[in-house]
Amino acid sequence: MDSRISQLAPSGWTYSQWRKFFVIAALWNILSAVPATLWPEFNMKIFYDVLYGDDYAVMLNRCFWISVLIFGIGYAIVSNAPEKNQGIIVMGVLGKIAVTINWISLVLDGDATFVAFLGAAGDSIFTVYFIYFLASGPHNPQTDS
Repeated sequence: MDSRISQLAPSGWTYSQWRKFFVIAALWNILSAVPATLWPEFNMKIFYDVLYGDDYAVMLNRCFWISVLIFGIGYAIVSNAPEKNQGIIVMGVLGKIAVTINWISLVLDGDATFVAFLGAAGDSIFTVYFIYFLASGPHNPQTDS
């Protein structure tokens, strides 16, 4: 079991493992955004416990999730060459911090559900890994061992 947990420590990750990580980051965003975009009323119910939002709120929620989808596409681009796409990673850090702060605030105020908290927790974890990559990750495909 310890070896599985130690695999979560990015200090020992190779370049190809980082590429796989960014595929996972892309999937996290894309697999969250697609259903939220297609079924915004359901998404508003599970994230904010709103049975029916007015058209404006539904449209804004859909726009948010379309942005999440676009970030997911960005992480897919990063997975091809992380060293060449650090700007996208920086944008991801900023976006994930903003979303995390907002979702946690809404949860604490009673305006969002545990699902929003789980989203904030997941984004927080990705933020830590993104920052680690920017600071210490392998930035050269030749360093893969």
